[in-house]
Amino acid sequence: MKKIIYLIPLFLLAACAEEASDPTAKTQMDAKVKPVITSTNCAIDAPAKGIQLPLTQDIAVVGWGFDELSETSPENIVVQFISADGQILKSFDAKRGTKRPDVVKAFKQPGAEMSGFGVVIPAKSLLPGKYNIVLLQTMPEYTVSCTNNFIYDVIETVAPVQAPPATIAPLNTVAQPPIVLPAIKPAIKKKTKKIQPQQLAEPKK
Repeated sequence: MKKIIYLIPLFLLAACAEEASDPTAKTQMDAKVKPVITSTNCAIDAPAKGIQLPLTQDIAVVGWGFDELSETSPENIVVQFISADGQILKSFDAKRGTKRPDVVKAFKQPGAEMSGFGVVIPAKSLLPGKYNIVLLQTMPEYTVSCTNNFIYDVIETVAPVQAPPATIAPLNTVAQPPIVLPAIKPAIKKKTKKIQPQQLAEPKK
């Protein structure tokens, strides 16, 4: 056991010595990794912020982003959905190059003219849960990570908005139309004349 413990530091020293003797190895490895710069010069126009996204439907993500350092639009944009617990990360390549004169006017940056992008996330690409969207903008020398707290809930189904049920009055409270009875004339009793027996005149004697 002691021999194994003593050998581990030797292996580490050998690795360090090899790396120091070949500086190009470290240089080549660093050359593959672009620095990442954080930014807030981006926006998502659709879907609206904080809206619930249905899992069973395609999700259209539309927005804009440009690099304030180089004052140009990125070569490409990747839209990342990162779950709140950090266990899920889904990346989708967006189509870029949409004209955004409103962004040019707002920031007075002519290089932001083609800063618009869009991507359609196929249905059932994400699991239900809360996600934060991060936009990765690829530049020639570095990558720009941009987010403005784009948080959305992906849910199974969106419950349709139903109108409140109409209130139905009980039958005994429904107003009934008045019943018009035909005029009934009171029965008139005709007075009958009582026929008196005729008095016969007695013959004169």
